[in-house]
Amino acid sequence: MRAISLLTLFLLLSSLACADTFVNKRTNKTFTGFATTKKLGDKTIVISREAGKLSIIPSYYNISYDAKGRKNAFATIKITNTPKYNTEAEAIEKAIKTATDRGYLFVLIELDADGGEPYIEIKLSSAITNNWQCPIYCYINGNGAHDYAALIPLACNKIFISKDATFGSNVSSKSKLNNPKVRIKDLHKTIGNNVGEKFTSILRATASSLAQNNDRPTILAQAMFDNQLKAIEVENKGGNDFISDNDKRKTHKIIKTVSEDGEFLELDAKEALETAMADKIVDSKEELLSYLEASDAEEVVFDKHVQVRNSIDSVVSDALETFEKIQALENKLKTLSNNREKVATIQALLRCYNKISKVAIRYPELGVSPTETQLTITYYKSLLRSLKDSNHQ
Repeated sequence: MRAISLLTLFLLLSSLACADTFVNKRTNKTFTGFATTKKLGDKTIVISREAGKLSIIPSYYNISYDAKGRKNAFATIKITNTPKYNTEAEAIEKAIKTATDRGYLFVLIELDADGGEPYIEIKLSSAITNNWQCPIYCYINGNGAHDYAALIPLACNKIFISKDATFGSNVSSKSKLNNPKVRIKDLHKTIGNNVGEKFTSILRATASSLAQNNDRPTILAQAMFDNQLKAIEVENKGGNDFISDNDKRKTHKIIKTVSEDGEFLELDAKEALETAMADKIVDSKEELLSYLEASDAEEVVFDKHVQVRNSIDSVVSDALETFEKIQALENKLKTLSNNREKVATIQALLRCYNKISKVAIRYPELGVSPTETQLTITYYKSLLRSLKDSNHQ
């Protein structure tokens, strides 16, 4: 039997009618209520049924979770394009906090994605883990969760997976055919072995910590991000364990090899369930909601992150066109001898750079330096004044 994690122990709900029970560990004094995401110093704001708003330190209390005390609603966050911008992750984090403060039964992340930006996925997984007040479940469907996107389910309290989905490394047909981005397996080739190993270590440590928080085999989580690990299942007195091949002892009876050295771990639905990397295989969302006793609950879809993604993608597309125009204008400027033509070309360049400057300030995650852009604008303004002065002479 898997042990109850600290994260699961402190799950809370939000309601006034039949809320969670808070029992002071020292005094045994009890009250009911719900915790919010709001803080007052180092204390958490709780709305109690008996005394209204309170501020407490949660670790001082035994908190029992009772789904009947929540509002009969749940939040859905659908992720089909893995977040690659900070503002996307922030929008998802805000949605989770909003759902928590409204007292929903749970937050359901529907995930069918691969790739993404690793540091964004790490940031998002941290936001999920830190939101201890409300259960967060992941439903892996479609093709599944691959590459950096695999960090998202590892952060969730429970993982549900559809029978045809896979979880782990990037081997799905969708990933191979439709997304040419750099993958985990390409890191060392792309950025060098030294940097690649440091980066792999960060991913491995993050995956291991997330798995440990939710009572999943840490070695299997690591093997999803490190192909130098050979993970095996061994038989112990207390049951079977998953360990690194390097840690096996003579007393261990090897059941099977789960991931080979040189390969990233990917699990199909059955394997994910058998290895405790998933909690249940479900054929449909309806089946999942029935299992969670939420078939009659109101579904509230949060999709602000999708709007953010579409908005930024549009900005990126426009910016790329502007950069292409800048390159053409700067190449043209080098060939001009007529001052009036130079003036017109520089004025066009300034319009382009002013547009890029606004983008750089508004969307820092795009990596465009506002300082360098402003220096370029200053240079062209100076050159423009010089040309205009020479025309008047």
